[in-house]
Amino acid sequence: GNVKYYGCDSKGNCLQLTGGKVVCRNGKCVTGWQNGEYYYAIESAITEDSNDSQGETLIVRQNGKVILRVDDLKWV
Repeated sequence: GNVKYYGCDSKGNCLQLTGGKVVCRNGKCVTGWQNGEYYYAIESAITEDSNDSQGETLIVRQNGKVILRVDDLKWV
């Protein structure tokens, strides 16, 4: 796939990722990107109700080690 991501943190630091892929299994979908030695993944539960209030989880790994995990992200 070629899923794109663009986002900024509260300090105005922005990141644009391209070439992402989506994999869905075991009740969740994971969208992932690689940027150098960093791997970014956004996990979301598969639900029947598209208006489900459950947020998504961002996981960032560097050299295989989780360096950031943010739960309950919401689209704005």
